[in-house]
Amino acid sequence: MPKKNKTRLTGLFKTKTRGLYTGTIKDQWLDGLIDTIRKAKKADRGVVFFLWKSDDEESKAVFNLNADVANEYEPKKAKYAPKRKPIEPDDDEDETEEEEEEEDEPEAADPFSKD
Repeated sequence: MPKKNKTRLTGLFKTKTRGLYTGTIKDQWLDGLIDTIRKAKKADRGVVFFLWKSDDEESKAVFNLNADVANEYEPKKAKYAPKRKPIEPDDDEDETEEEEEEEDEPEAADPFSKD
């Protein structure tokens, strides 16, 4: 598997709003994000984002955000997964919507209406 080159997008900084962190992608890193998106489109894949807790004590950023082309996804069958069976329709589901509407009781008058 080829080595991945994650693109650094931004640091995320704590705000006064509880649970909210913000960061701005600098102009110098926009080209890296655009290249990552182009590579993903060319490979017919998505873009995966990585949120890393910052361990740099000198930085005020709490998190760092990176992006890369997503790995090729191949669904795997579980060894122990039960075989799926189609759901059998209920006998009651044969009625049409019109028949169901006819069976409904008329709505009671709204006691709060101005009529």
